[in-house]
Amino acid sequence: MIIQGDIGAVQAAIETGEATARKIGKVLSVHVIARTDEGIQNTFLVNETLNNP
Repeated sequence: MIIQGDIGAVQAAIETGEATARKIGKVLSVHVIARTDEGIQNTFLVNETLNNP
């Protein structure tokens, strides 16, 4: 999942989602990367497209 926006708002959204997912035991990994390089973003988007045709 990719969430973009103000880092504070993104972090709050991630923390809320993580807390909710932990209640049902479905958290695999959580990581926020601030100010990613465009090349990194493109890599994530390409991989997501390939994994979900």
